[in-house]
Amino acid sequence: MELQKSLFRYFGFRDFRPGQREVVEAIISGQDVVGIFPTGAGKSLCFQLSGLMRGQLTLVISPLISLMKDQVAHLEKLDIPATYFGAHLSVAEKEVRMSGLRVGAYRFLYVSPERLVDPQILESLSDQLSLIVIDEAHCVSLWGKSFRPSYLALGKWIDEVEGVFASRGKARPPIVAFSATATPAVLRDMHQFLKLKNPASFQKSVVRPNLRYSVRAAPHQPAQLVAVDAWISQHAGQSGIVYGGTRERVQMWAHYFQQRWPEYGVAPYHAGLPAAERLALQQEFIQDTKRLLVATSAFGMGVDKPNVRWVLHIAPPDDLEGYIQEAGRAGRDGNTANCGIIFTMQQWRQKLEMHSQQFPHPQLVSAVFVRIVDFTGSPSKTAVSFSELNEKLQRRVPQKQLEHILRRLENGTLIERKGEWIRVAPSFTTNLRAFFTQYRQTYEAQHEKVQAIENYLFSKSCRTKIYTAYFGETLNENSCATCDNCYQDLLSLYRNGTSTPQAAQLLPRFSFS
Repeated sequence: MELQKSLFRYFGFRDFRPGQREVVEAIISGQDVVGIFPTGAGKSLCFQLSGLMRGQLTLVISPLISLMKDQVAHLEKLDIPATYFGAHLSVAEKEVRMSGLRVGAYRFLYVSPERLVDPQILESLSDQLSLIVIDEAHCVSLWGKSFRPSYLALGKWIDEVEGVFASRGKARPPIVAFSATATPAVLRDMHQFLKLKNPASFQKSVVRPNLRYSVRAAPHQPAQLVAVDAWISQHAGQSGIVYGGTRERVQMWAHYFQQRWPEYGVAPYHAGLPAAERLALQQEFIQDTKRLLVATSAFGMGVDKPNVRWVLHIAPPDDLEGYIQEAGRAGRDGNTANCGIIFTMQQWRQKLEMHSQQFPHPQLVSAVFVRIVDFTGSPSKTAVSFSELNEKLQRRVPQKQLEHILRRLENGTLIERKGEWIRVAPSFTTNLRAFFTQYRQTYEAQHEKVQAIENYLFSKSCRTKIYTAYFGETLNENSCATCDNCYQDLLSLYRNGTSTPQAAQLLPRFSFS
């Protein structure tokens, strides 16, 4: 009963969404918690209410400054004192916030993982810290979307926190790790690298029954244009997001849509726009002044708009994690929404080529390194130029791919580069085994992502079964009733007169362009 009263007192809600109460109760009890909640399931409320109930200060570690700003602004509107630290703050602004932190002026502090290297932060909050929240926790895993090395460093920071509290005879505050999606491999990494102790795990199904999924592979760009026009026309007047891939394609498509549908209030959105302009576009989209945003993956996280009726990708997504999160921005109000991918075969071939350049096979990386050692192993020859190396490799390695390989070898401190010249690093033997072990893991993780999205795009079987299996779930139904492949199967049976009454009843649930 106390939880219900606090929910209404702080946030104005009379009831929890399914699954929220159990998470809040576990956090309040002092347990570490892992929560995998799909977009729109209300994970923010879980840790915000829990933090308020536990008292004192909740530290929220988040990867995006825009997300921090949005959540702090939301809490301030509810008269809940909150702040954030970002690299853009002036020295004076930082000191004002640090002073407030020292005197306990805030209930919530949002920081990026990179900011935690500042010893002042731990010193200032250690006396009042009651909860640690790690948002977008999948960033800790090489197998996850948007891996960030700074998230790996959180384990060391958590050890420091535990040491500070142990010196005072106290247990460290509970740690809560949240993500919208996570494969079994990502979940294992979250448990290990975030130092979670017997966490209570809450994993909601990644399936959103109100979302309808479809894929179309166009043979060429004119066919793609016709299909995209048909999609937009079918959703006339409804708010939607088009994910265009690169900034250049976003600008190109936005210009086309502005000419074709000026009444929709079309605008491009990408990280190259000034921060103030991006914030203004978010607000215009939320308020339906702009109803069609053409965006890169920079758009969507933290933007709370319940009535997005469709999300369309006009380039092959990088991976299933990212796609399910981006598609999940549709239909947050629970009503039917459409999520589509319309791409060309040329785009797919380009994506495979780019992947091969960025993540060459470990054997090729090893072969290039061995060549460098061979070419620079004599007293008279201690370095080789890029062009010379390219020649000695008989140009069998494309130049862009070779550049990626050299960059990885340099970052792994196996080689040193100065301008055009390349030489073996003096201490390469110390780092050799660790480098190739980690790179093989990276390669395998990325290769698995490509295989998964390829299976989703080109399979004729149930798409929902494909993505649920990727996230470690099992779909028991014969038909998901939410993807185009299942629709075509049911429609064929219905037209042939061989469908069961139960199957025929599923047909009205579909809504595809």
